[in-house]
Amino acid sequence: MGQPSIENWRFDKHTEIDGANISRETRLERLIALLTDGDWANQIPIAAGLCDGGGHCCIDLARRDGSEYWLFELKVDSNNPLYAAIQMLRYGTLYLFWRLHPELIRNQEQQPVLTAQTIHLRILAPRAFYSAHQPGSLLWLETVLSDGIAAVAHDQGLTMDFRFDAFSEPFYEALYR
Repeated sequence: MGQPSIENWRFDKHTEIDGANISRETRLERLIALLTDGDWANQIPIAAGLCDGGGHCCIDLARRDGSEYWLFELKVDSNNPLYAAIQMLRYGTLYLFWRLHPELIRNQEQQPVLTAQTIHLRILAPRAFYSAHQPGSLLWLETVLSDGIAAVAHDQGLTMDFRFDAFSEPFYEALYR
């Protein structure tokens, strides 16, 4: 295992929107970060320096309320609900790994999420992202994943859940007209 970056799990904002980045998902994430208060953060790295070739692992958006945190994986034009769920479970598992290895924490003041009492794992996408699935067809998956991650987190004295969420249509449509 490599030396973890001090940037892992930092809770701050990155709001610059590069004209070269045409990803609607990235633009949406940066816009939400720009429009929200200091209880929101984005592009939170979670595994930098831990292993070679681990790819880009970042929480798209996060929100805090005291010791309760919501970690969001945004989806707009990419992948599918199953892919998004696996991606978010990977992030949740990495979170639990960090909690099991406090010796990796290098700056707890910048990494307050690692002291959370409650973590909500959320996939946030427009309703159309889920449209290929019949209403309620993802409910069984959501339930199984939420129950499973809750049981594992409980063993670490933590409350954790998982859910698929959708943007309100007026919000999403206003952004992309």
